[in-house]
Amino acid sequence: FMGTITGDGCLTCRNRVILSSADGPILDCFYRTGARLGLHVFNNGAGRPYDRIIASSQLYQLLRDLGMTMGPAAEKCLPRSILRAPREIVAAYLRGLFDTDGTVSRRDGYVTLYSVSKRLIDGVQVMLLNFGILARKRPKWTLYRGEKRLSYQLEISGADADLFMSEIGTALPRKRALFQERARNTNADVVPFLSQTVRQATAAGRFPRAAHKRLEDYKTGRRAPSYVKLGEIFSLLQEKASTSSALALLEEHHERHFFWAEIEKIEDGISQVYDLTVP
Repeated sequence: FMGTITGDGCLTCRNRVILSSADGPILDCFYRTGARLGLHVFNNGAGRPYDRIIASSQLYQLLRDLGMTMGPAAEKCLPRSILRAPREIVAAYLRGLFDTDGTVSRRDGYVTLYSVSKRLIDGVQVMLLNFGILARKRPKWTLYRGEKRLSYQLEISGADADLFMSEIGTALPRKRALFQERARNTNADVVPFLSQTVRQATAAGRFPRAAHKRLEDYKTGRRAPSYVKLGEIFSLLQEKASTSSALALLEEHHERHFFWAEIEKIEDGISQVYDLTVP
């Protein structure tokens, strides 16, 4: 409920909890929460057919005390109660937020969140890391009522999108269907610079010609393995009783599932830097 209000709702009118949505499951959540608290949900007039309102000073004060933003969309942030909540409650909040302000790409199943609040996007990016989900952030200019407006985009792709769906998921059948029907990109989430390690691990054991043929592209560096393919390579080498430091390195890469970011440019300079390791 709090996630959907953060995404498609507002608390800018005193003692009014407002949601604007046409999605059945989102509206069901709003009505269920109102009924659970013995509160009436009514439609907004003034030509706003998608608005639903709960008029309650007690619910309004409760949401305020839980840390919900009372101001406009650009000021929205993660509620402090969610920051301290158990994992399953954080996941439920994120599910509501992504179901309202997020999309699932029809082509590749990438999950994207949009917001005009940089503080909210920054917080969600860090919160996703607690689930092991890496999301890329970038600014995005959009046209709103004829004026250019700066918003922010958080994109989850590849294996991280798979992890998002398993750890957080969606309550919307149409988004679930888009994710399940997506086209797989086998060049996404690949592990670079492993050709020499694969050659060394292969040299440590005795393998039939068919095995060498399967590994040829990865030994020469013509292809970089995905994490799924890396698991197959490791199983093949381990099956043939190959024991070496190279095999141990392949296992570490597969188990720890490192994120690889390509270096775009290198410049000379002096700066304070940090070396961070994120589990």
